[in-house]
Amino acid sequence: MLCGNDDSYSVRIVKDHLFVNEIDSSYVICSEHGEATLVSDSDSDHGMDTDFDESEPPDECNEFQRLVKEANRLLYPCCKSHTKFNALLRIQNIKAKHHMSDAAYFDWVELIGDFLPECNEIPDTYSDVKSPY
Repeated sequence: MLCGNDDSYSVRIVKDHLFVNEIDSSYVICSEHGEATLVSDSDSDHGMDTDFDESEPPDECNEFQRLVKEANRLLYPCCKSHTKFNALLRIQNIKAKHHMSDAAYFDWVELIGDFLPECNEIPDTYSDVKSPY
């Protein structure tokens, strides 16, 4: 074991040590560090709260999955190289780089949308451009 836990060190040294050496995989609870000792019916759960329904993911997970799916949507059906997210991000970067006004930015988004096939994912309204998801 690399850590003897026999001296006090600064937070930075402890973080560096943990980054380089990682946490001992057998570590569960050490009351010497001020962690509460939990009593458990089973040794396998290590005192962790396991009273949750695994069949339905939490709402935050569902929302995150929806955002990922939306971000990975192709720019238009036959497009192989660009997603809606990628396109809007690149256009937003151009807006910032050239200090474009919101009006000029939306005009560019609208123009690009007009050049793409009818069923493209470029937003149609200014509010959709500002909050596409």
